[in-house]
Amino acid sequence: MDRNIAEDIVNKSLASFKLLEEVVFLARDNCTPDEREKVKQGVGRSIAYMSTFVLESVYKDYPDLRDYEVKNSEPQDDKT
Repeated sequence: MDRNIAEDIVNKSLASFKLLEEVVFLARDNCTPDEREKVKQGVGRSIAYMSTFVLESVYKDYPDLRDYEVKNSEPQDDKT
């Protein structure tokens, strides 16, 4: 995998985590306790799967992107 693609995958994955966090907040404020729990579980599983199977494969090839994750956690515009 090309490094630029790896960086984009990390950025877009982290941006998606932030969006999923917003889903949890929406559920917290607008759903029944049972619905909130289902949303939290679904979001948690989604983030865990992405972290384990997507990001870890990127980090194997580019271990320095683990630090990049912390420094650049804001979504970035596509470079077109």
